Amino acid sequence: MAKLIIPSSVIDGFKEIAKLNENQITELAEYLQQMDVGAKFDAIDKFISSKITSIDSASIVRTIISFGDLLDGDDVKFDELAHELRESVEDIFSEESDLNFDRLEANLLEIFENSKNLKLTTKVFNLLVQNNNIYIEGKIISDIRLVFNDNLTETNRNGVIIHRLNITVQNKKENSDIVISLDNSDLKKLKDVIERALLKEEIIKEDYENIHFITY
Repeated sequence: MAKLIIPSSVIDGFKEIAKLNENQITELAEYLQQMDVGAKFDAIDKFISSKITSIDSASIVRTIISFGDLLDGDDVKFDELAHELRESVEDIFSEESDLNFDRLEANLLEIFENSKNLKLTTKVFNLLVQNNNIYIEGKIISDIRLVFNDNLTETNRNGVIIHRLNITVQNKKENSDIVISLDNSDLKKLKDVIERALLKEEIIKEDYENIHFITY
C-alpha cells in the first residue's frame, strides 16, 4: 500500500510531469536550481509554458508547490520519496497504460535533487500566507456628499468629502472585498501608520545587512 496520499487538486500535475522527456526535465531542473529564492510561482509557469507548449504548465506548478512540506527536513531521501509518490500515482492511474511510471519516478527525482531554492521559496510563501487575510490590492474612491438645507433651492449648502478604502483580501483561497469609510483625518492617520511601517523596514534592513530580504 502506498504511504503517501495525493490530493486531487495536484494529481493531474503528476501525469504532466511523466510526459516530460530527458531534455525537458533537465531544463526544468536547471531552472529550479537557479531560480531566485522567493520567486513568484507564476514565473515557473511562464518558464514551463515557454519551453513546452504541449504541457499543462499550471498543473505542474501546483504539483511542484505541493512538494514543499515533503522536502522539508535534512533527512529526506529523494529516491525513496520519488518512489513512494510513483507508487501512489500508480495506484490511482493503474488502468492508464500510456502513463510511463518509470519516467515519472525519474523526473520526480530530478526535480527533488534540484529543489533547494524551491523549498526555501515555499517556506517564504507559507510565512506570507499564514495569516487569515492576505492583502491583494486596494483603491480609494473619493466622493462628495451634499447636505441640503430645508430650502432645497438655496445654493449655500454644506458638504462632506468621503473616502472609501476598498481592500481586496484573500482568505482560504477566496477573494473578498472590505470597504472602509474614511475622512481627511483618517487618511492622515493611515498615512502616518504606513510611513512608520516603511521606516521600520528601512531600519531593520540596515541593522541586518547580512540578510537577503525577499519582497513581493
